[in-house]
Amino acid sequence: MISYSIISAAIAALTTTVVAANHHPTHSQMTSRQTDFPTVTGHHPNLRTYQNTTSSTQAFGKGSSSSDDSCEDPEVLCGMTIPAGKTFNLEKDLVCTTATAGKGNTAVAITIEEGATLNCNGHHVTQLNDEVGKAVECTDDPVTVTGCGLAWGASGVELKSGARFENCRVSGWQYGLLIAPPADGYADEIKIDNCEVTLNRYGLYAFAQDELDVLDFSIEIENSYFHHNYDGIYASVLPSTSKVKMEDVKSNFNIFDGIRLTLDGSELTMDDMEASYNGNDGINLRAPTSAPLSTSAAKVILQGANSVIQNKADGFRGGRMDVVVSRGATLNAYNNTRYGVRMAASSSFTVKKGGKVNSCSSGDSDIYQGGPTGSNAFFPISGKHYTCDSVKDDDEFECENECPVCL
Repeated sequence: MISYSIISAAIAALTTTVVAANHHPTHSQMTSRQTDFPTVTGHHPNLRTYQNTTSSTQAFGKGSSSSDDSCEDPEVLCGMTIPAGKTFNLEKDLVCTTATAGKGNTAVAITIEEGATLNCNGHHVTQLNDEVGKAVECTDDPVTVTGCGLAWGASGVELKSGARFENCRVSGWQYGLLIAPPADGYADEIKIDNCEVTLNRYGLYAFAQDELDVLDFSIEIENSYFHHNYDGIYASVLPSTSKVKMEDVKSNFNIFDGIRLTLDGSELTMDDMEASYNGNDGINLRAPTSAPLSTSAAKVILQGANSVIQNKADGFRGGRMDVVVSRGATLNAYNNTRYGVRMAASSSFTVKKGGKVNSCSSGDSDIYQGGPTGSNAFFPISGKHYTCDSVKDDDEFECENECPVCL
C-alpha cells in the first residue's frame, strides 16, 4: 500500500519551491527556496488516496467495458498497449517500480494506439521513484532512467492519433503524457478529459520525430489539472494544420511555465483556462525561433473566464500571433511579477466588445507590446506600455482597473 501522505508531502514541498530562474534548478535548490504563493482555490480535481494498489510485476486486474469493441481481458502491467480502436477500463492503480519487468530509458507504462480509449476510472498511472518528486528535476535529454534516478521508465502514457484518455491521475515521470507524432503527423484529434497530472518533469510533452521539429496533430483537453510539474504543458512547433483547444484546464504551481507552446500559424482556443502561481510564465506562447514555416500568424482565441495570476514572470506572453479576447470573455492577469500581458511587436491583441482584461503588476506596466519584429527576446528593448487606466482610452484594449493591491 502506498501512503498518500508521501505524495501530499512532496506536493507541499514543491509548492514552496517555485522559482523564476531560466535554468533547471537542482533538487537541493528546489527543496530550499521558499515563496509566499497561496493555496489554489476553486474547482479542481483532488489527488485520490492510493487504494487497492497492487504491484505491476504481475498482472493485477482485467479491463472491463460494456462496449463491443472493448479489449478482451488484456494483461495489465507496465509497458502495456491498448490496441487500435479498442476501449479499456483500468480497475486499479498501475504502479511501476524498480522491481517491475520491462524497465528502460524509453519505456512507456501505457501506450494508447490509434483511435483507442483508456478510462482509468480515477486510478493512478505512477512511477514509484526513491524520492516522490525526483522526476520533476529530470533534465536528461534523452532521458536515462538511472541518470535521473527514476525507477522504471521515461513516460507514463503515450497518446497516438485519435487516442482518448479519461479520468486518470499520472505522476512520477519525465513525460507524464507523451505525444510524439511521426513526420506525416496524426490525422485524428487526441482527447484528454478529467485528468490530473502532477510531479512530472513535463505534465504533457509533445515533440516531433521529424527533422523539421514540427508537430502535426490536434488536441482537445477538458476539465484537467496540471500542477507541481517542472513545466505543466509543453509543445514544440505546431503548424497551421494543428488546432489546440483547452476548456476548464488548470496549470498551476509548476516550477517553470504553466503552459509553453510554440505556434506557427496554428489555432489555439482557451475557455475558462487558468495558469497561475507558476515559477516563470503562466502562459508562454512563442513563435518559432527559426524562419516561420507558415505565412500567417497563429490565432489565439480566449473565451469564458481566464486567469493568469501571481506568476513569477509574465502572466500571458505571446510572440508573432493574433490574440482575441472574445465577446463577454475575461482575462484576469494581475499580481504577476513582471507583466500581466506581454506581446511581441509583430503581434496583435484585440479585445472584442464586452470582453475585459483585468491586469496590474509589480513590473513596469500591465500590458506591454514591443521588441523587434518577430522577436521572442526575453527582455523587449522597445515598445508601447499600457496601464489599466491608459488602456481605457485605447481602441485596441478594454481594461477594468479592478484588481487587488499589486505586490
